[in-house]
Amino acid sequence: MALKMPSPWNRSGHFYFRLRVPVDLVPLVGKTLIVRSLDTQDPKLAKQRFAVMLAAIGRQWERLKAQSEVPAFQEPDKLKLKDVLGLAGEFYRWMVAKHDSDPGAAARWLEEVESDRRIISPKGLNGRPRLGSGPSLYMPMVQKFLEERGIIVGEGHLFDIAREAAYAGLLAKERLARAARGDYSDDPAAARFPKWEEVELNFTIKSKTLTLVEHYDEFAKTRSAASRKKYRSCLQDLERFLGNPNLAVATPDDIQNWVDNLASRMVVKDDKEVRKIGDKNIADGYLAAARSFFKWGVRKKKIARNPAADIRHEFPMKPQVRKPYFTDKEIKLILSEALRAPSGRESPQFAAAKRWAPWMCAYTGARVNEITQLRGMDVWKRDYEGEVVWTINITPDAGPVKDNRAREVPLHEHLAAQGFIDFVKASGDGPLFYDPARRLRREPDVPQGRRKDRGVGPLDRRSQRRGAEPWLATPVQECGAAQASHPGNPRRDQRP
Repeated sequence: MALKMPSPWNRSGHFYFRLRVPVDLVPLVGKTLIVRSLDTQDPKLAKQRFAVMLAAIGRQWERLKAQSEVPAFQEPDKLKLKDVLGLAGEFYRWMVAKHDSDPGAAARWLEEVESDRRIISPKGLNGRPRLGSGPSLYMPMVQKFLEERGIIVGEGHLFDIAREAAYAGLLAKERLARAARGDYSDDPAAARFPKWEEVELNFTIKSKTLTLVEHYDEFAKTRSAASRKKYRSCLQDLERFLGNPNLAVATPDDIQNWVDNLASRMVVKDDKEVRKIGDKNIADGYLAAARSFFKWGVRKKKIARNPAADIRHEFPMKPQVRKPYFTDKEIKLILSEALRAPSGRESPQFAAAKRWAPWMCAYTGARVNEITQLRGMDVWKRDYEGEVVWTINITPDAGPVKDNRAREVPLHEHLAAQGFIDFVKASGDGPLFYDPARRLRREPDVPQGRRKDRGVGPLDRRSQRRGAEPWLATPVQECGAAQASHPGNPRRDQRP
């Protein structure tokens, strides 16, 4: 009886990838069955995506088998010349990467090159080259490199590897000497080494572990609250695509296939199939999250290399059909609507955000979330050159701020004339535009002031580009307010 080939699984009109994990791989994969949505209702498209996913998972399983534990009595296979040279090329890149960002003085590297060359290729009494001690000189560095990368080689191979690594080390030091002089162009000599991807599977590599459950919280400490939430969902999508919680098994091909899969996902909208995830979201969201997480894993020695480092998602720019800022008519509409009386169905804090945030963004150039996270204690008087001015203190103590630095911004007299200062005095020292007692449980990591900027018309971009006073004159007057003088930003040396 013929065996049935794996094929898309149709469930209620939606197609899924469904594949049972081989018994010997269950301990490594961590599950017995892999099920993933193919994000389509089209049978033809489902077959195409199924084939791509099946090939990717097949490569992962082959790699897991190759990386499984080698019995103590089993000696790794004999390395061929290409394998040794490929490993020497990876050693070259490892040495360069350690010092590339700050190579120091060129003279130091050139001295080491001359010193190493005399040891690696010494000359005899008749001027002919003789056998040198390059392997002994570079052996400690080679062993450290192999340990960091988790590469297992037999004792009989170490000498050959150290010999070729010695010549690769000379090239690396010459490359660093050029970098110290400001020359970061590609090194033609390094092109002689085979690509690591061509020989990597011929080596036995110790099992590495990088999982969201075990490592994400530590990684997330270096990210903002909004990035923590977004990156987690992006990496969970990668985890589902790989069918393995251990992201250390991912290869550059896996990441590229994942990106291609993201770009091909479709949803039905108005009886038409449309893209589920936009190109910019793939490049700056999903791929950026993977690249950042793997980079952290390399820095923490969790994995040997970043499989997403060289992966790009290229796409054509969307046609720009209008200017990137508001027209005077749009500004008038937003500012006029901000003056409209609240409907009574909103919380007092949200009604206040809709009333004041557009005007404050327009006059200060601050971002919407920087305004909606303001507290009463952040509004105070300052004396600048004998003139008393009301200012707002945009500070990280209240929530996310660009560059994580506090700054003071003077308030326009027109804001005070509209009653903003009276509103602040009546609100007290706490948050002006949200109630801390009404935090949403489903978004515990997102600052409440950040949520209030949803639905508040932003006027921040244009005010940052051109300054508020010139382009606000006409719209403000048409909204029924007389133009007032602006005290301007205080000089840096006058700020407290």
